[in-house]
Amino acid sequence: MRDSFRKATAVVAVLVGSVLAACGEDDGDTTATTATTEPAQPAAEALADTIPPRADDLPPGWTPGGDPVDADDDFDDELERCLGVESEGERPTAESEFAQADLTRLAFAVEMAPTADTAATELRAFEAADAAQCLATALAEVVRRLPGMAQATDPVVQSLPFATVGDATVAYRATTSLLAGDGGTALTVDAVLFQQDEARMSILSVNPNRPLDITIVVQAANLMARRAAG
Repeated sequence: MRDSFRKATAVVAVLVGSVLAACGEDDGDTTATTATTEPAQPAAEALADTIPPRADDLPPGWTPGGDPVDADDDFDDELERCLGVESEGERPTAESEFAQADLTRLAFAVEMAPTADTAATELRAFEAADAAQCLATALAEVVRRLPGMAQATDPVVQSLPFATVGDATVAYRATTSLLAGDGGTALTVDAVLFQQDEARMSILSVNPNRPLDITIVVQAANLMARRAAG
């Protein structure tokens, strides 16, 4: 069973990287809070680095890191085309990732757009009528490409009720069941994307066999929005 948990976690690691790439973020080391260097935007970079939650911002039991897996470039391109999202040039970004003993994971990310209007426009791509289908297709493609994955149910992606955080918020929940040689894992992935001024932020959670307590995500989202507002 633990092997299927690890495979499920690998699916989410790729999905996290792909969703963030669709938002224009570069892949990076997620074992700690990291920021992309952007000399032309030192103030934005400094702000980005303060936004992702740290270990002492989370309840006990969360530890930094979580076995990141690089996203496939072709897969990123496919998701970008589906969502119609495109950002140009390097931008200040920061992210952090945490895990629990049962392989539950939380990934936080922020990207600083050139203007608040740009950030709002890019976030609206995830509000489009076909956004849920794009995410379902993306998750199915990750599962299909994962070595050793014998079978998986078709992902179901639905809008996730979530109070507005910052200037705008969109949230989805994806569910699927992954089968491997030693058993199966029901996988729930919650994606919350939101914007505050120039900061476009995301929280992705994965929990094997049951959804994560949404209270943790709500508290983290509000914390990130407050930090983004300065």
